Amino acid sequence: MTDEEDKLEKIDDKLDSIQRDVNDMQGDVRIQTTMLKETSKSNLKNRIRNVFGSSDRKRQIWYVVKDFMSIEEIIDETDFPQGTVTRYTREMAESGVLDRRKNGNERYYRRNEITEGIGMEQEVEEDIGL
Repeated sequence: MTDEEDKLEKIDDKLDSIQRDVNDMQGDVRIQTTMLKETSKSNLKNRIRNVFGSSDRKRQIWYVVKDFMSIEEIIDETDFPQGTVTRYTREMAESGVLDRRKNGNERYYRRNEITEGIGMEQEVEEDIGL
């Protein structure tokens, strides 16, 4: 084997080693990203649980407002008193669990997008017996 061939083989070995290191680092980053997402999801679910407190009515209101709904529509869907719906929707909107949109004097509420896809819907279904 010539000196040049020996150098090329060493370079090739080094490149293989670097590629393995890069693959290991990418795997580590994927693992860390997954762990961070799971931690964030868990923290978010805990925050939402704190907003709900022990109130099944808050859970039910959150559950029904998948799309923007007026206070009257929420009352029709839940059969809760207007004062309860108004207070709970305001509290949940102020805490970020619901989005609020105003159109004239009317206010509309829906679940905040960040609360979707983290498993809260199934948990709330179990909590309120659906």
